[in-house]
Amino acid sequence: MSEYHYFPDMKQHSPQQLVRGWKANWPNCGVLALVAEADLAAIADLQKICSASDVPLVGAVFPELIVDSTFTKNGTLFIRMNPMPEYLIMHGISHGKDRELELIEHVAALGDTLEEGLDATKGALMIIFDALIPNISSILNALYLKLGSRVAYSGANAGSESFKPMDCLFDDANTYRDGVLALALKEHAGGLLRHGYSSSESTYMATSTEGNCIHSVNWEAAFESYCLLAKNEYGLEINAENFYEKAVHFPFGIAKGNGQTLVRIPVGLNEAGDIYCIGEIPENSILTLLKAPAEQLMSSAKNLAQTVSFRLGGSELCFYCAGRRLHLGLEQASRELNEVHHFLGDITGALSLGEIGCTSHGSYPEFHNGAVLFVQWPEQKEGDDLS
Repeated sequence: MSEYHYFPDMKQHSPQQLVRGWKANWPNCGVLALVAEADLAAIADLQKICSASDVPLVGAVFPELIVDSTFTKNGTLFIRMNPMPEYLIMHGISHGKDRELELIEHVAALGDTLEEGLDATKGALMIIFDALIPNISSILNALYLKLGSRVAYSGANAGSESFKPMDCLFDDANTYRDGVLALALKEHAGGLLRHGYSSSESTYMATSTEGNCIHSVNWEAAFESYCLLAKNEYGLEINAENFYEKAVHFPFGIAKGNGQTLVRIPVGLNEAGDIYCIGEIPENSILTLLKAPAEQLMSSAKNLAQTVSFRLGGSELCFYCAGRRLHLGLEQASRELNEVHHFLGDITGALSLGEIGCTSHGSYPEFHNGAVLFVQWPEQKEGDDLS
């Protein structure tokens, strides 16, 4: 189904010949393009090239790419999809409940186009969100209520690592912000992920929240509570000046009834003492303050790679959380990719701002921070067409 090509600089090496060749050999193919934030201006050229060859194009912008198991700040990753799957792009998702409900209905209808089957052969929804949408978990929950385990799930968050609004999704004609790109992938097993963070024994309550904003914890202002918890749990002195430096290493965890812990990395703070995270925090949810020794995180990624390597053949697209890399540091994160490489070969993908997937086949899909996600596609032989 997929073939990857990386262009570090499209001004020096144009993908025009590649796209024309794909169209000649696979008339029904399309392109999924992952663009590094530094090369945002390349999107206009991508659109012209694909439109000229009548090749459908969809894509997203990520802080960085992963090519040959290495993080890279520049370039564009072309992924041939044959045939081009059914897809949709919607924007303005944060403009009200009606728009959110419209999105859920349309994505569920897209999922209904996939045939139900065994785990290895049923279809999957791959969903890429603008990272600034505040209620991604609620959207996923609503989709699962409509589709259940009839389809598999995977996805990631696109956008800028600065968390400034930007047009981070695109097709062959337009760019979009505050949007969602969803693709219906046939004969696809979805995505598997791990994070490796461990919870403390102490728990707290998110007593007032709104989407991805925490107003209070244990009935005290969120930032005041966070500073106190960090000092009591780990002996840390956190203040407004060092918050952004320290918080990525000690994120919140949401305790789930199934034994999972969802990581929520704080990325913003306002004058009222509210804390903003990537991913929503349900009101009255049980929180813990997480820690993540580097070796523990890397062990979880290696275990995931081993699990993925045992699955029936194919290639994996990797989404690696930017917050995870910030926590580990570039040297340790690069080492983690190198160790995963030993199980899976060259790693290709993007640095993401949140990850969507399951921890095991058929389990409930969740929106995570701090994770490594592998999305597997079956290899496709010359001339194959899965339509």
